[in-house]
Amino acid sequence: MQTYAYGFPRLGKKREFKKTIESFWKRQIADDDLVSSLAEVERERLVTYKEHVDTFPLGEFTYYDNILDTAFIFGAYKFKNFDDYFEFARGKKALELKKYFNTNYHYLVPALSSKTKFSLSWNKPLSYSDSFSSFNGKPLFLMGPYTFLKLSRLPDSKSFDKMLNKLKPAYQELFRELIEEGVSSLHIEEPAFCLDVPAKEVRKIVKTYQEIIPSSLKVNLITYYESVDFLDSLYKVPFAAIGLDFVAGADNMGIIKKKGFPKDKKLICGLVDGHSPLRSNIMDKARELESIRKAAKLSHDNILVSNSCPLYHLPFTLDNEENISTELRGKISFAKERLQELSLIK
Repeated sequence: MQTYAYGFPRLGKKREFKKTIESFWKRQIADDDLVSSLAEVERERLVTYKEHVDTFPLGEFTYYDNILDTAFIFGAYKFKNFDDYFEFARGKKALELKKYFNTNYHYLVPALSSKTKFSLSWNKPLSYSDSFSSFNGKPLFLMGPYTFLKLSRLPDSKSFDKMLNKLKPAYQELFRELIEEGVSSLHIEEPAFCLDVPAKEVRKIVKTYQEIIPSSLKVNLITYYESVDFLDSLYKVPFAAIGLDFVAGADNMGIIKKKGFPKDKKLICGLVDGHSPLRSNIMDKARELESIRKAAKLSHDNILVSNSCPLYHLPFTLDNEENISTELRGKISFAKERLQELSLIK
């Protein structure tokens, strides 16, 4: 059995991320200083992962928002320089800001038109992998096509199929480049799979992923914030592993009991809460994990214990909180403590 974590906060132990970004906006530091300073913050984040869990994705880092970055990756917008990048966040080109599903986390809404053309414009996963080569061997982060389009503003309500068809070749191009550079695994997040997805779109999702995933690439599909009603349809897709939220998505257990789980895939069990700071009961979580394993009829080698959703909803660590009472400290966990909980459950 292994531990698998994702979405660890990028703010830094002392909010270095926020301070650096604001210094850049005030013209107090240049591009090179922005990149080097935040690279150190990111390296510390990766070291924290490595100290506590077996597997974690590379490439979650963003200078502002991963939905915006996805629009840059696939050419909806062009990445020229950081001044231009932040124009989409807070300048003359500023995009609409919207809540990320049912959370207080926000994202920038890409505005796509019928004239939008998708192509691989910025290979962010590969450039990230090159910058942090000492951590190579972990899956590279990518936002999935369905979620990206569902969170974007489309030309009209009937254009989803057409936009997905246009986007598909750009994902295939990215995957080809990654394989050519020796990348073997991806961590793809599709939280929009937890929405009320119409049957027509379920068929489209299955067909799209069947077409874009090459046989030489292992893809870990990660869902969160709710259960996936069409989980058994995803069994037809060549995912190496499927991540499910067993905290907010309690129905996932019932679906597995009813529909089973494929023996050729690993199950990433989101058991420690990425949304609430209340400390996990380790023994209860361990028993729940074993119940899920038995319901899925999987060996321990095909089960991974994980957080229920991204950990960026939580502060970095309790280590920095000097004013929290001993009594309260014993009842809560922040992001770093969640990693420790995963290790204890394992």
